[in-house]
Amino acid sequence: RNSVATIVLENRMIRDNGLGESITEEPLRKDGDELNSFRQGEDGGQPTRRRSSAMEEDECYPKTQQDELNEILESFYAMVSDDNIREYQRYVESVSDRKIAEGAVQPISKAPDFELVDQDEDIVRLSELLQDGPVVCVFYRGSWCPHCNAVIMNLQRVLEKIKDKGASLVAISPMLPDGTHYLATKRSLNFPVCSDVGNVVARKFRLTFEILPDLRETFLKWGDDIPLHNGDDSWEIPLPATYIIDTNGDVVWSFVDNDPGVRAEPEDILAAIPQRDDFSAKLKSDEFSADMKSDSDSLEFERCKGTCKGKNFFNRRHLSSTFKKNVKKVFGKKKQPPQEFISGYLLRS
Repeated sequence: RNSVATIVLENRMIRDNGLGESITEEPLRKDGDELNSFRQGEDGGQPTRRRSSAMEEDECYPKTQQDELNEILESFYAMVSDDNIREYQRYVESVSDRKIAEGAVQPISKAPDFELVDQDEDIVRLSELLQDGPVVCVFYRGSWCPHCNAVIMNLQRVLEKIKDKGASLVAISPMLPDGTHYLATKRSLNFPVCSDVGNVVARKFRLTFEILPDLRETFLKWGDDIPLHNGDDSWEIPLPATYIIDTNGDVVWSFVDNDPGVRAEPEDILAAIPQRDDFSAKLKSDEFSADMKSDSDSLEFERCKGTCKGKNFFNRRHLSSTFKKNVKKVFGKKKQPPQEFISGYLLRS
């Protein structure tokens, strides 16, 4: 099938030839400053968008994230020369021809564990995140990519819905920690944005590729100095991808497309997150935490075939809406972590 880059260009050519609707836009420069303002947005927000008359009449435009990404690409086409457009299409074709998506980690398989540093210099471990529920893991190229910036902001908008489903969100890119910190601060992101220096984790998910040598000059002309962003001279970046990993560490859903201009829709991500049962929802509620709070050092309660004791277990610090990462205790005969143990108790009672 045609890439998004080709389809967007064809639509633009049809309108420019007078066969479609007229385009209204501000005069655009074609220098590096204009491209830089396009990536970051004039005020540090989303890139400036190019709209047709029909778009202006439709208050709901863009209707999907892909509409937004296509519009960003069209704005890019409007700012660069035809030669640059052909170079970008050649880059997209070079990525698609490698069929990286077919070789990437797929459902159902074990997700490679990782330990990375986020924008706050905290250690983020997949194994610890999974103790609190499913994990939405998003790989992106870096802050230099306008598509990635749009996707990251859309994920921030649905972050509370992701949390409501009992899941957590983590984003991973090969950018150096300074770049990751800048992106998270600039965009006011409230989820871990991790630096995967050297693409160590992305390589475990089999997502990486190198930009072809004859295309690197074009990237540098656009101001996309990949070695500068990533701190090495490999020109290696990951194919954008989204994974949902359940509490057993299994990949239960993934979205990886050989066309780097196609990303997972936030609504599809939300729909794919494993549903929490009623007892899990009750476990997360503040009302349940208050009911189960205890000032005593130990508490006995009935569970299935006898009595189990949990010392200091029904304490608010253990039953808060988010379990603390540093809690290492296990309970019961199965040596279960606190959340799994109490969920089993609630299910049986």
